[in-house]
Parts: sequence; C-alpha cells; structure tokens
Amino acid sequence: MHIIIKFVIIKNMIKKKYKGKIHHLRKGNSYNMEVFYATCNKKVIKKQPKTKKNVWSLVFFLVNIFVIAIVLAVQLNSEEGISSIKDVFNSNIQYKFILIALLCFLTSNIISSFKLDFYHKKLQKRYRPLLCFKTQMMGKYYTKLTPFGIGGQPFQVYYFSKYGVKASNSLTMVSCSYVSNKLMYGLLALVMMATFRFNKLLMSQGSLVNIVIVLAFISFMFLALYLTFVILMCLNKKLGHRIVAFVVKVLTKLRIVKNPVAFYLKIMRPTLVFQRKMQKFFSSKGITCEFLVLSLLEYIIEYSVLFFVYSAFNGFDISVYLQLLSISVIIELACHSIPLPGGSGLAELSFSTIFASLFDSGVLFWALIIWRLITYYTYLFSGMGIIVYDYAYGKRKLKRYKNYTVKNKN
Repeated sequence: MHIIIKFVIIKNMIKKKYKGKIHHLRKGNSYNMEVFYATCNKKVIKKQPKTKKNVWSLVFFLVNIFVIAIVLAVQLNSEEGISSIKDVFNSNIQYKFILIALLCFLTSNIISSFKLDFYHKKLQKRYRPLLCFKTQMMGKYYTKLTPFGIGGQPFQVYYFSKYGVKASNSLTMVSCSYVSNKLMYGLLALVMMATFRFNKLLMSQGSLVNIVIVLAFISFMFLALYLTFVILMCLNKKLGHRIVAFVVKVLTKLRIVKNPVAFYLKIMRPTLVFQRKMQKFFSSKGITCEFLVLSLLEYIIEYSVLFFVYSAFNGFDISVYLQLLSISVIIELACHSIPLPGGSGLAELSFSTIFASLFDSGVLFWALIIWRLITYYTYLFSGMGIIVYDYAYGKRKLKRYKNYTVKNKN
C-alpha cells in the first residue's frame, strides 16, 4: 500500500509538471521517459551532500601508498640477497627494453585517447586531442585509485563536460569506448583463462600460483556476468525495465533497499540513456569494428610491458611472449577480485609468486618495482600532474575558452 501511494503521488506530480505534455510520456518516447525519471528522482529522493572528490582522491592515494609500503617491507625482510641499486645498474640489464616498455605504455594510452577524439570529432565537430588524452589519463588515474576501478568513467564524463563538451556527447564517447574495451578485454581474458594450462612458465612455478589462478577465475566470472548483462540491455529496451525491476525487488527482499520506488527511479534514467547510446553505437558497424580492433590492439600493447621488462633482465626471447602476455592478463584479473585500489598488494605478491624462479637472485624485487612503476604508478603520477596543471593553468584557459564561446554566440 505504501508503494502504491507513492506511485500515485508521482503520477499526480508528473501531470502537474507537464500538464498537456503528459500524452508524450505515455507513447514511451525515450527522451521524455528520461525527463520523467529525472523529475521523479528529484522529488522522491532527498539530495545527499556531495562528497569532495579531492578528499576521497587523497584518502585512496594514501591507502594505496600504505598498502604498497607494507608489501614492499615484507618482501625486503623475507627475500635474501636483494641486489643494491648500484649492482643493478652495473649488471647486464638491457635498458632499451625498459624504454620499449615505456613506449608501450604511452602507445596504448594514445590509442585509447584517439578513440575518444574520433567520437569527439563526430559529435562536437572538432578535434581536441590534448583534452582527450588528458581525459584518458585522468580516467585511468581514478580507475587505478578507486576500489574495483569504479571512479574512472564517471570522472571522464565529468571532465569532458567541464571543458565544454555536452553532457550527452561526453556520456556517448565514454560509454562507447568503455564497452568496446570491456568486450575485447573479456575476449582476451577468455582466451588466456582457457589456455593457461599450456603456459609452461606459469605451470612450472609453485603451488601458490593456484591461488592467483583461482582469484583470476572468480574475477572472470564476474566479468562474464557483467558483459552478459550489457549485451542483454542493448538488445531490448523492455528488458532493461525488467532487469532493473528484478534487481530492485531482490534488493528490497534482502532489505538492502529501503525505498524501492526511489531506487527504481534513480536507476532507470541512466539505464535508458545507456541503452540508447549503445544501440546507436552498435548500429554503426564500421565504427563498432574499428573501436573493437583498436581496443584489442590497446590491450595487447599494454600487456606487452611485462614481456619487455622480462627481456631487460633475461634477454629477448620471442618464444615466451604469448606466455608472458597470458600471465599479465591473469595477474590483472586476479587484482580485480579484491576491493583495493589498483589491486595494490595482490599484484606485487602475484608477480613475486609467478616469477620467483624466472629472475636471477636479487633482481626479482627490482623487476617488480619497474613493472609496477610503468603499469600502475605512472598513471598516479601523470594524474597528479594533470591535476596540478589544471589548478595552475587549466582554470584560466577554461575561463578564456568560455568567454570566447559566449562572445561567438552573441
């Protein structure tokens, strides 16, 4: 009865709000339905105080540093014969492969920012490669900094909107890039998990490797469920309503959601927007194929970093490339199974477990440091650099851009 009364209140509110336009809502027009759910959401759900992003960013960053400090301290105390930095520099390490690993890092992010810039040109009628690259790096920064990587895409939408991109266009760009990335990541993960038993480097290590593989399988199952959900949502609009209604019902039964009507209204608007954007994206077969190929290339280049770090210490051996590529994907999957920012701690332990016998004595620790610096901490340092740049110079540039836009409109 309580829910029925709330629905009646919402219905009367919408009639009063739209008056003669209410018949457009009944036709199921997607845009009007989004307005409908947005209006209901504002009335039914009380506004929550906004959490300051910079405070949470600092908290996650400090947690990250704390976890890594503990892990490295444990490894320093547990491992014997760690070479000094001087000995490492005087050894036969091949620095050209470390440089290639850095180029792989840069190339993968350029490809990702190119996808954003391609859609930016299509929607905003102009190229903005610097903005797209900054948005890509800031998205990675918040992905690596937040648990399960949940902060990256929302911040990318916000960052685009902040610099003059329409909210709907920024959502389209980020959503299309994100979904294409997830589909190709899921395909790559499927291949690597299906063939890991043929990986001699992986299977030749100790029994502790089995823990890493189990965590990777758990993460892969959640990834498969998510991709299935996304595909089903894109196939049918009505299915989106049913899925959301089912989720709300289950969460209400479990007493996780106390206000099912408000929660349903809150979820439905972004669901409708997401469905509309994805259906438009997949209807353009040429763009879809291009994005999927670029996403696969991006991941292959990104995961090649581990191979070149290995080559720097052990020499170039192309026969182990696919095996190291598979290990890199498996470590990444395992890291996604824990709610720590960037899988901090587990990535280091997984690397030490898998490569315990593949590096010379005393070198393993430094190979781990170089690998994590390139694949993880570079994103944190670049993100902090962009934040400082925006604070010192970007705000003035943005202000000039807004004034220029207003003058052109007048």
